[in-house]
Amino acid sequence: MERKPRVFFPILSSRFNVAGAAKFGQVVFLIKTENFSPFATDEVLMLFKRELARSGFDPEFDFFGFTGPGIFLTLFGMVLARHFQKVRGLMFDSRTGEYVERMIPLGGVQHVG
Repeated sequence: MERKPRVFFPILSSRFNVAGAAKFGQVVFLIKTENFSPFATDEVLMLFKRELARSGFDPEFDFFGFTGPGIFLTLFGMVLARHFQKVRGLMFDSRTGEYVERMIPLGGVQHVG
């Protein structure tokens, strides 16, 4: 059976309709509840790292969905930038109501501290 890409979103949120992303692959939420504190940043970072490793996220095959609450997108982006040179991203285009695929270069992002 042919493997299909997955679309990874940082957190499940009823405020954002991600159904359109399903045409690119299976939708996966790294945090599967809306009741997760955005102020628990260390816990969120560790959860994202663990879930990406567990899932076998492939930055050249799977997608990063750029939809969701800002702090979770930022933290997810930090984890991706730390571990990958580039990722396939899906960005929602509000003019067309569709997701658009983009290759997001992350090379050159350096850890400070």
